[in-house]
Amino acid sequence: SAVSDAGFGNVQTYIQSGNIVLDSNLAPDAVSKRVADILHTRFQVDVAVLSLTKQQLDTLVLSLPEAADPTRVYVHMYLAPTMDQMNTNQLQIYASPSETLLPMDDALILIAPDGIGRSKLAARISRQLNVTARNQRTLIKMRDMMADPK
Repeated sequence: SAVSDAGFGNVQTYIQSGNIVLDSNLAPDAVSKRVADILHTRFQVDVAVLSLTKQQLDTLVLSLPEAADPTRVYVHMYLAPTMDQMNTNQLQIYASPSETLLPMDDALILIAPDGIGRSKLAARISRQLNVTARNQRTLIKMRDMMADPK
């Protein structure tokens, strides 16, 4: 893979959604920049890349609420840490009665029992904030992949 060819170790991908687990001695910001450069150079794809350490991902997963269906818990992680984050009260007005929004330092957790396909709140978050979102099950799988590199 292009990421392995760039010198990263133990590269694994999880489903075809851009989730990559890798080993590196670089800081997370440097990994993000390097992977973004690879995507641009090799594939002419320009996307924001977010890199988390195993410790950061562990902390995030452990802070998530227990859910009957982990595919209905969405974590919106901020891509720009210096961004002026919107007041969650302003976002809450878009929530359906079944949705819950939980703010964290580096993320917003959206519990959407009815899914995000028709969620006005999920759409508003995506439009107004510089975020990337993954569901709880994906984050747990990524954490497990980090703990057990192939």
